[in-house]
Amino acid sequence: MGTLWRVLFLVERYGRMTMTLDEVAEQIGLAPATIKNRRARGEFAWLKSDGRGLYADVQDVADWVERRRREVNAALGLGSQSAPVQPARSRRRSG
Repeated sequence: MGTLWRVLFLVERYGRMTMTLDEVAEQIGLAPATIKNRRARGEFAWLKSDGRGLYADVQDVADWVERRRREVNAALGLGSQSAPVQPARSRRRSG
């Protein structure tokens, strides 16, 4: 279910079903050059080329992010749950 919400978020944010390399880099937290290098080594095979640049379907990006989230949670011993989120403190205005 998490992947569906992430797809909806990405479509809402970018307004289309594909993302440029720079947009992918922003979402996964890696530099575009790093992504290109890793793609050359066989990672990020889901990135497509149209002859001018690289792009990806939002579903592929969401799947990758969700897979990485699960790997991190497993390494932290959290299982399939998300990391605990601390509630934001409310600020009271004096006056």
